[in-house]
Amino acid sequence: MTYNSEIVKKKVWAVAGGKGGTGKSVISANLGIALASLGYRVILVDADLGAPNLHTCLNIKRPSFTLNDFLTNRVPDLKSILLDTPNNNLKLISGGIELLGLANIHYQRKMKLIRHLNKLGAEFIIVDLGGGTTYNTLDFFNLSNEGILVCNPEPNARVDAYSFLKNVVWRKLSAFTRNNGVLREVINRTNYLQENRIFEVSKLLELVKNEDENCFRMMGKILNDFKPKLIMNKVRRRSQIDEGKQLVILTEEFLKVKLEYLGYIEIDQHVIDSTERMMPFVLEYPKCEASKNIFQIIKNLIGGKEEEKSFRHFKKDMRIEARQWK
Repeated sequence: MTYNSEIVKKKVWAVAGGKGGTGKSVISANLGIALASLGYRVILVDADLGAPNLHTCLNIKRPSFTLNDFLTNRVPDLKSILLDTPNNNLKLISGGIELLGLANIHYQRKMKLIRHLNKLGAEFIIVDLGGGTTYNTLDFFNLSNEGILVCNPEPNARVDAYSFLKNVVWRKLSAFTRNNGVLREVINRTNYLQENRIFEVSKLLELVKNEDENCFRMMGKILNDFKPKLIMNKVRRRSQIDEGKQLVILTEEFLKVKLEYLGYIEIDQHVIDSTERMMPFVLEYPKCEASKNIFQIIKNLIGGKEEEKSFRHFKKDMRIEARQWK
């Protein structure tokens, strides 16, 4: 069954984790498969320039072309390296093993990649990023104002997730003040002026307002337009679901950013089993709890007519889709 009956405005979702091992690649692959099976045109992009592995989540062992061919000018555009999958609605741009030496790419080359990504023809472009807070990851997360952060429920993972968002905000505001020496100095020394070394955007904005009220308003707009999203992964109990809500509160209080909590994915042996076979779990085990969680996240992501669909119909579509991947 195809749910999509009209063209939707293109969305670019960069998927990141505060560190490696959060499960962002597995989530990216399963979101891509599910959306494509619903009738949407989807492009999955592996932009983890240090350790790309998205192709393994789709059982594509030896990509013919990789992002490296574009970054080294072997091909003129990203369309030349789009890889087919068993679903005609789903394409892949693989990172490939050749990218290991390109973990830190030049700014101009990075901007070229971002421009070309925005030119791709699809309703949804899902960009799987590397772990950590390198400039590459932060800049790619800012591809759009709706990046998706994947976090695990453990305390250190939540700290890493918050730190990632803090660095993204810092990167956004620093870029805005790049050509303003006075405001840039304010940004650079703000962290050292605040009590307990906690970066609070409200205090930064106060300092900026004292220097330039127009810039203060523009920075407020930048923060207001930034609408990141959160998925809690590998959740083991009900209390860990609420940890995501606490992260939302913390982000709004200290970073003045509204973080949308899309939902959670329960820890599920079926996910581990399907990953070992390099297949998306929504295809291998469409009835499992993790698949049900993915369905709910998609409803929260795109809403509209999808809100009217039941998980029963989703499972049926996944079973039909799985036949194409066997």
